[in-house]
Amino acid sequence: MDKGKAIDRIQKLLKRTEDNGATKSEAEAAAAEAAWLLAKFNLSIAEVERAACDMVEGVTEFTRSDRVAVQVATIVQEFYFVRILYRGPLIILFGEAHNVEVARYIFQFLHGEFSRLCADEFGRLQDIWGPLAANVLDNKLEPFCSGLVIGLGRRLWKERDLFAPGERNALVAIDTDIDKALSERFPDRTQVDESPTIDPRDPTFRRGVQRGEQIQIREGIAGQAGGRPTISEGGRT
Repeated sequence: MDKGKAIDRIQKLLKRTEDNGATKSEAEAAAAEAAWLLAKFNLSIAEVERAACDMVEGVTEFTRSDRVAVQVATIVQEFYFVRILYRGPLIILFGEAHNVEVARYIFQFLHGEFSRLCADEFGRLQDIWGPLAANVLDNKLEPFCSGLVIGLGRRLWKERDLFAPGERNALVAIDTDIDKALSERFPDRTQVDESPTIDPRDPTFRRGVQRGEQIQIREGIAGQAGGRPTISEGGRT
């Protein structure tokens, strides 16, 4: 049994009480086993309760074969307090329930924005290169998509720099808790780098950076927020 499974077991044992229908002997045995597991894995009740705090998985509507979705996932993971899991073709959000809800909405919005900007750039490349095969133009588009991520990321980091020191420290603490919960839930998980290798001198990449810096998340969804979670720049909700 690893630490993540021990936490899951302790959470179940702590629910086995007389109030929940267990006999007195069953409740006492459950409490004793929970105490033993806490000591064995050097855990506190607070750690167990925090691990149980709404950490969920949310399946997105996008797949790993969608290049734009993979690029958007980079931004969502860095700024919106979730982690990206790839399970087969699926792109999954992991984090506290309310953050997963916000991140899913951000994912949808940015996917639309990135897709629109990439389509515009594809048309521009067609005008320049003429009747090249679609896959050739598609390869030429890759630096632009990567540039969108870099440009938007730069602007969101600038937004975070405006936060008060206490707020920035709180964001770091949230990220740390997510990483800890993720490593405990999936101890054998390995990080997969989906980022393509891009020449930063490529003019198409630089154009993507410029367009990415212009994406306005808060303003872009202002008219769509009815019944949606409140979103602000830089990940503060």
